[in-house]
Amino acid sequence: MKPVKSEPVAFSYVRFSTPSQTQGDSLRRQTEQAAAYCARNNLTLDTSLTLKDLGVCIPRGQRCCREFPNFP
Repeated sequence: MKPVKSEPVAFSYVRFSTPSQTQGDSLRRQTEQAAAYCARNNLTLDTSLTLKDLGVCIPRGQRCCREFPNFP
């Protein structure tokens, strides 16, 4: 029996630092860029999971946040 060949899958990660950027074009632009990247690189963009950090700013020099206090 031959193994089933599956196509590479990608997930999108959208991020911007300030809440005021939700009023701008960042979300649409980054979503379109993810789709274009996948098309150029023969990847299937799985939209069932899109990781988003919308308006989240971590102070310079810090590498963790409230939600994941033990994350390095």
